Amino acid sequence: MNRTKHLTTYYRPKRFSELKGQEHIKRVLSFCAKQGTIGKAYLFSGTRGVGKTTVARIFAKAINCRQAPTDEPCNSCDICREITNGTSLDVLEIDGASHTGVDNVRKLIEDISLLPVKCKYRVVIIDEVHMLSKSAFNALLKTLEEPPSHVVFILATTEVNKIPSTIISRCQHFIFKKLSTQQLVEHLKNILDMENISYDQEALFLIAQRGEGSVRDSMSILSQLVSVSGGKISADLVREVLGIAPSESKVQILEAVLKKDIRSIVFHIRSLLDQGIDIPFFLQEVVTLFRDIFLMKTVGSSLSGGLSAHTEIDKVKNLAKNFSLPQIHAAWQLLLDARMKLDKIQDPVLFLELLFINLAYLSDLTPVSEVDFDSVNFKAENSEVISKTDEVNNQHIPEIAPLKKEEVPKFNSRLPQGPKTWEGFLEFLKDKDIERKLPHMQAVSGRVKENELIINCTGYWLDKLKSSPDVYQFFKDLVLKYFGEIEIIFKEQMVNSKSSLIDQVKSDPVIKKVLDEFDGTIVDIKILKQKEQDQEEI
Repeated sequence: MNRTKHLTTYYRPKRFSELKGQEHIKRVLSFCAKQGTIGKAYLFSGTRGVGKTTVARIFAKAINCRQAPTDEPCNSCDICREITNGTSLDVLEIDGASHTGVDNVRKLIEDISLLPVKCKYRVVIIDEVHMLSKSAFNALLKTLEEPPSHVVFILATTEVNKIPSTIISRCQHFIFKKLSTQQLVEHLKNILDMENISYDQEALFLIAQRGEGSVRDSMSILSQLVSVSGGKISADLVREVLGIAPSESKVQILEAVLKKDIRSIVFHIRSLLDQGIDIPFFLQEVVTLFRDIFLMKTVGSSLSGGLSAHTEIDKVKNLAKNFSLPQIHAAWQLLLDARMKLDKIQDPVLFLELLFINLAYLSDLTPVSEVDFDSVNFKAENSEVISKTDEVNNQHIPEIAPLKKEEVPKFNSRLPQGPKTWEGFLEFLKDKDIERKLPHMQAVSGRVKENELIINCTGYWLDKLKSSPDVYQFFKDLVLKYFGEIEIIFKEQMVNSKSSLIDQVKSDPVIKKVLDEFDGTIVDIKILKQKEQDQEEI
């Protein structure tokens, strides 16, 4: 191989048939070029390195080729050669990032008004078009809708969400997809075969993984490796150059996680970091590994063929036997969240150590569905605060004995075993310190009759109870907890006189406490209408 040759440029596709992937786009554009049904504006969107600019150049050649109309450019006529070499005066390639202003677009509009020099169509390719300013888009808008008959626009972008919808609606939109790992591996294999360079299958898999669906990124990595390979691209060389952790290291760390061997976890992580591995890529590999373990456990395979070798598949199958399904699912989620946060972490070493230690203790966590919240005492009673002075003076701090399981009071343990009464219900509320969450329960009375709980109350109290659906449901749940299945019947007491209303208000414990505290008396009570109540609450 000529060492000065860059593989990305040298092997750039020159025909639709040479392009890897994007079958749906190749088929449509090739047919349009052959039939002569050329649109006025096209929008190519997709991630980096998937062939947007390459397809634009091939399409420009196909519609301007001396043999047109044709489904493929000949690449031998003067027009095709000039477009391939980038010297054609009729095919303009513009970098949107460096031509963002409205003046650049106005100059472009003036230039395209001139007839082509050689070609049938003057093709304008604007790369990274999302970088244009708002005023530049506005200047381009009218021209896109009604361009000169000899002009074809091709807009390319990696961030289609930043392009105004008015621009998108005036273009034929083609979405470019990432290439699969297998497609990239096949592409790399073909190039290395043509270059007579030997390789390991696992090495190509690692390059394709690192390329993340981008042909250009994969080819750039391959060019880098070829220059130092000495005629053989091995998996070890790829891992060394790209900072990829050895295949067995992932399995070793997960085995340490299974054994809860903290010393081994820390040792392996420190060892990997000493080797200068790419931490984000390593974490992404572990995320993918847990994904494969999960699928191995549930459907029997990794579906997408994400594993690089049969030996690694066997190791993953063995690991899958030792992880429970909930543990795998939780670990997968934990790792994915960590991968998203990694870029913001100042000390990734400590972050990785804590992450894998957390994975080791996942199996000790109790599922929420198994927690008996009734048995949990959330209120710390008679708790003492230990001051920093005590710590400084090295005073002896008595150890707190752990609360045995049988000593934890259950919610139902204090319920009376005999007949359930209204008075017992009030004591139940007071004992659980939840009476304060309800309207003044002492102001109402109740009694149990067969399978009915009859509550005598005022309309005002009942309105307060039902004013909040959450409070009303909370009250019904407490009744169900204490009385069991029972029908609640509210009987509103009619207030016949103001004196009886005063007596009823005096019975309210809060009012009574205020009167006793200030040695006061109730002089008058005004009954508000509903509208006045609403205004007063506001």
